[in-house]
Amino acid sequence: DFDETLRRRLTAVKIDQASNFSDSLDMERGEKKVDLAKEEPKENGVTDGGAGDWKAPDCPEGEIMLESGQIVRLAVQVFVQEGERFYKLFRVYLHHNTGASLMRWLLLTNYAIYLLTRTAGGDTFALAAANRPDEQAEHANLERSDSKEHDLNYEIDKMTPLQQIDYISVGLCSQLFTVVVRDKTKSLTICTASELQTRSILSSLELAVRRCSTGRLEPPSVLTDATPQRLMLMKWAKSELDTPNLDIVAYTLVYWRTTPTGESDSSSAQMASRAGYLYHRRHFPKAWLQTNSDWQQSYFMLQGQKLYQFSDSSCKFGEKVFDLRHDIAGCRETQLKDHQNAFEFVLPNEEETMHFSCQTKHEAQQWTQAVLLALSTAGGTDEDDVYVASFLLLTTTHLLLGQESTSYGFVRTLACLALNQLDRVLVVRTDEQNAIAITPTDSKQRYWLLFRTAVELDRIIQLLRDKASVNAVETAQDSHDDSLISSTESTRVVEQCLEMADVWRTCTQF
Repeated sequence: DFDETLRRRLTAVKIDQASNFSDSLDMERGEKKVDLAKEEPKENGVTDGGAGDWKAPDCPEGEIMLESGQIVRLAVQVFVQEGERFYKLFRVYLHHNTGASLMRWLLLTNYAIYLLTRTAGGDTFALAAANRPDEQAEHANLERSDSKEHDLNYEIDKMTPLQQIDYISVGLCSQLFTVVVRDKTKSLTICTASELQTRSILSSLELAVRRCSTGRLEPPSVLTDATPQRLMLMKWAKSELDTPNLDIVAYTLVYWRTTPTGESDSSSAQMASRAGYLYHRRHFPKAWLQTNSDWQQSYFMLQGQKLYQFSDSSCKFGEKVFDLRHDIAGCRETQLKDHQNAFEFVLPNEEETMHFSCQTKHEAQQWTQAVLLALSTAGGTDEDDVYVASFLLLTTTHLLLGQESTSYGFVRTLACLALNQLDRVLVVRTDEQNAIAITPTDSKQRYWLLFRTAVELDRIIQLLRDKASVNAVETAQDSHDDSLISSTESTRVVEQCLEMADVWRTCTQF
């Protein structure tokens, strides 16, 4: 019964208080051993992720500190082996790079690595209410749970015994890592959105493997070059920018949002609602015998995740309805010989595209952004508060936002901004946000990039300044430098940021 189980767990569970690990990850089988703390950036500006000789800090990023009673409760609900011991608990994410961010808790024991979900009273637990750090823990970069933690229930989402781990592959800039099991039948990709947290988790995992309850194991190999992901993103970026050569400066995971630059702060979802006349045709890029259809003009109306096609603006006679989430695989601007201001839909079968032509380039950009925003936020519960999970890829000339596909090789483009066309790049720091606000030249939209940690924000700001020659201006919640930006603009930007949700703590849990 429960009492007997609790007594066994109280005897078996040993709380490991060590938070400073001096052991380095052992790179076996000829793998490259990397000291990330001393490593120089690569020529393309990207430092390979991994653990190497790096030593975990005293206060690892994203670590959840539990009290002894909470650990016992966790052990009763989760542990699968007698004598299993708790080591570390971290907040992490699944599928953030693909646009469907799910919050999870990564648990390390001396037997297995777990991914957990949490519930309270049978309902999804609102993390923002239950896991606010107190001042001391916040100062120490720790996330300490409050009294509501005692009412939480943990459930196993995924579990991999330590002895089954074959190797670990770290993604670009240590924003994510993949755990591969020995039989190669499955793998688990975990997003951290923090280089420091990735290093801390791998260092803790190495210690857990060394203390494995099933016998002494050699730590798994850690691959740090991120070659497959790098090649995929290079191919995508070259295609988007139409250039044979480019250098990747940085890669990081962010939330993307847009707000108006004017006085009124209407919803960014308004950008996903457009209407107007467009010329359109069907295009068959891979078909030898099938010719393109003729250009026709129709009236289109975008509402939510549906694009309606009518014969004219009276909207009395419907011609077609596109369900963006199912009928469209991507949307991007394109250059056609007979139509300069054009964009296209990429269809799921990849055998056909839909071309659309606008009167001006600005109109084509607005339609493209609206469709991409609708694609990215389909299935959301609050269309008036849109935050898009995505990755940011920085080159020496452009800033690109995208989402990687679950099928290898396809990347969905969300936005592409030329760095020499950025009118304002403002850095905003509040109690809940680490953000960059970008205003492209002649744009009525402000692009927000929300980072998980201040360290990630500082890394990107420094690279923007050093590698891309972008002047990122600091603003503050309580002070304004009139010599850099107007007081009115600074106040408006800070107010917009203060109204934003703390999405890194309140993203979807299930």
